Amino acid sequence: MFHQPGCFRSVGTQLEQGRCFGCKALFLDLLTYRPLSNQIALDFDVEHESPQAIMIYRGAPVYIQSHYGIDLAAIRQASEKCVAAKN
Repeated sequence: MFHQPGCFRSVGTQLEQGRCFGCKALFLDLLTYRPLSNQIALDFDVEHESPQAIMIYRGAPVYIQSHYGIDLAAIRQASEKCVAAKN
C-alpha cells in the first residue's frame, strides 16, 4: 500500500488496512521511498496513486484501488480467492 504520512485519508486507510485477511500488509512511505514506489508501479503496470492498495499474489496484482475505492470487503474477498487457489 502506498501512502503519504501527511495525508489524513492516507493515514486512515493505512490504519484500516492493518486489519488484513490472512496476508502480509506492507506500507510504503512515498516521501521517503519514491524510487521504490515508481519501480513497483512499473513492475506491476499500475498507475501510481496515493493512497493506493495493491494486493499481489504469485507475482501479479489481484487487487488495485486508490483513494475512496479502497474497500476492506473487496480486499477480504481477493484474499479469500488467493487462499482458496493456494489450497
